[in-house]
Amino acid sequence: SSLGSNHVGSAPLVPDLLVASFSERASDMGATDGRLRGLFGCLIYGLAIGVVQVEGGEFGSSLSNLFTVFSSLPVNGTALETANWTGPGACEPQKGHRWTELAAGNSEWHPVGLYTDSTGMPSGLSVDVHGDVPAAQQKWFEDIGSGTWRLFVGFRSVNDACEPNRDVSNTSLGDQLVVNQGGTYAKGIPLEVPTDGKWSRGSCYKTLGWHYFQDTVGRSTMTWDAGNLFPVGVMYHAGKVHGIMVNVPFTQSNNGTHGWDPMTLTNQQMCNQWCDHACTFSGAESWSSYHIAFEPVENVTCPSELQCVTDNTTEAAMEWGCCSERINAHSHSDTTESPDDRMDQGGSGRRSALGALVPAVLLLGVLKTSGF
Repeated sequence: SSLGSNHVGSAPLVPDLLVASFSERASDMGATDGRLRGLFGCLIYGLAIGVVQVEGGEFGSSLSNLFTVFSSLPVNGTALETANWTGPGACEPQKGHRWTELAAGNSEWHPVGLYTDSTGMPSGLSVDVHGDVPAAQQKWFEDIGSGTWRLFVGFRSVNDACEPNRDVSNTSLGDQLVVNQGGTYAKGIPLEVPTDGKWSRGSCYKTLGWHYFQDTVGRSTMTWDAGNLFPVGVMYHAGKVHGIMVNVPFTQSNNGTHGWDPMTLTNQQMCNQWCDHACTFSGAESWSSYHIAFEPVENVTCPSELQCVTDNTTEAAMEWGCCSERINAHSHSDTTESPDDRMDQGGSGRRSALGALVPAVLLLGVLKTSGF
């Protein structure tokens, strides 16, 4: 199927997280002569380009939002016009043209912006957050004032989304996922189930698939500090990215049809998304989430052998919080966690995988490109 009548192909992207000033990085590391800084920057760039990769490929055929509701969203310029969204706005080279559901722009009840490139194809989306984003996570957002923070996720590898007649695929939503694309700090999201030891696998949900999260201090090892949770979780089904969820440790507006997901979560309910008895969060009393699916949700189910939080309840058909053993955040279970579960969740097995990447991680730390 096609998302629009546009050119087929894709332009390679030098990852945005590498587009910082290498001369400044060299200066930080002791190089003072301008020519030396330039040469040193080129050397570091050459080394890093093989280490820091934004995963490419193609993903997605549709957009829908709000968990349990899954309202369809328009996916290209023509569809946005037909749906009476307001746009296209002024083009931003790394993002594209922004569209909003209301003529006045985003609001607490309409937090999403959709972006298209010069050809009208989808180039990303944004979610506006109203409140105090944790200090350690603000680097992933744009501060747009009045206590509002905008999180942008790019869909396309772009040098300039404003370039007329650029060649892009018209059979998918995009070819990469990058949080804060074009910003000082940017982070690529794996398009396939991550195996690099940097993400923590959570539970499975019907319509959503397997949840994966990252702790910006412990990576796959959760610190259970709300301020350390990377604001974008990822859902996978059949090994491929199925959608994302934006999480913030405070309440956002919702009423079931507009705003954020219909339910504000307690810490216990937030923990249903992990298969870990140790789950609890300091620094938060409630959570808001915003789910966006990239494929139809009707056929996404969890393996039948899993045990779900909703089992033996009136919501059994929902299949929420499904794990290899039942982890019910609302009960006082004394069941101990098995070694297999610890490995699945990013425990000892994940740390071994991370150890194999120590040289790369050290280089990333020197470059300060990942934001950690």
